[in-house]
Amino acid sequence: DTGVKGLALETLAVRLLYELGLTPVAFRARGSENNGAEVDLIAEGADTHFHRWMIQCKNTPKVNVEALAKEIGMAVLYRAQVILLVTTGDFSLTVRRHAQELAETTNMQALLINGAELETYLNEGIAGLFRQFEQRAREVLGWKTSQRGVEAEE
Repeated sequence: DTGVKGLALETLAVRLLYELGLTPVAFRARGSENNGAEVDLIAEGADTHFHRWMIQCKNTPKVNVEALAKEIGMAVLYRAQVILLVTTGDFSLTVRRHAQELAETTNMQALLINGAELETYLNEGIAGLFRQFEQRAREVLGWKTSQRGVEAEE
């Protein structure tokens, strides 16, 4: 049942958000300002700075760029800085390229968690996920630093 699988993935995403120290503020949000388009989850955090996350779960073998494009538009409407796409499958190369371009050219970032990374999370807990996020953050740092024309120090 795709409805049950989808709800299970969204519930796992809620657990993940709590472990990341974020506070879920909306679940399956629909609003008139977005023509009824649904956002699976919205979460917020306030540690060193305020940040809003939008989470979209896809229980599909392959996530294509249309899913990311929709979430970028929704992130603008909801003023989110982070888009978290979670799938039990994988992301197309185009999705990965556009996520990189988003990080390079805007103040937003798209974090992509595929089925293999979900397995790492389930096997290793939040430490495994933090390791993956830290690696991605260092990649973004490299991209942003190269835009300044300054070498990153390690």
